[in-house]
Amino acid sequence: MHELMVSLFNDTVALTPRVCPSVLDSLIFLSRLNSLWRNALFIVQPDTLLRWHRDLFRWVWWKKSKPALIPRILPGAISLLRQMAADNLTWGAERIRGELLQLNIHFSKRTIQKYIRQARSKLPPGQNWKTFLENHKDVIWVCDFLQV
Repeated sequence: MHELMVSLFNDTVALTPRVCPSVLDSLIFLSRLNSLWRNALFIVQPDTLLRWHRDLFRWVWWKKSKPALIPRILPGAISLLRQMAADNLTWGAERIRGELLQLNIHFSKRTIQKYIRQARSKLPPGQNWKTFLENHKDVIWVCDFLQV
C-alpha cells in the first residue's frame, strides 16, 4: 500500500488516477469544513486539490457570466406582429414596437424588423412613372421631359 501511495506522488509516473467531477466537488466541500485537510490527504497531492478548487471556481464564474437564455417568441405574438405589419404598411419597426408595448408585449426592434421583412416581402413594387403621371395628370401643369 505504501508503495502505491509513493507511486501516486511520483511525478514521473505516466498514468495518473482519474477522479470524476462529483468526487472532486465533494473533496473541495470537505476541505472547506476541515481546517486540517492538508494532514488528511494521502492519495491526492495538495497542489492537485488546489488546482481542482481553482477549476471549480473558474467554472462557477463562467456559468454565472453566461448570458441568460433568450426566451422563445410565442406563435400568437408573431402572427399579431405580422398582421400589424401587413395592415399598416407605413408603420416602421419603432411604431409597431410602441404599439406592442402598449399591449405589454416586449420585442426588440431587430426582432420586429425581421418579421416585418417576412410579412412585407410579397408586396408589389411601387408605382412607375406612367402610373404616377396618370394619377396626377389633373394637377400637373407643365413637365419638362428633356435632359439638360
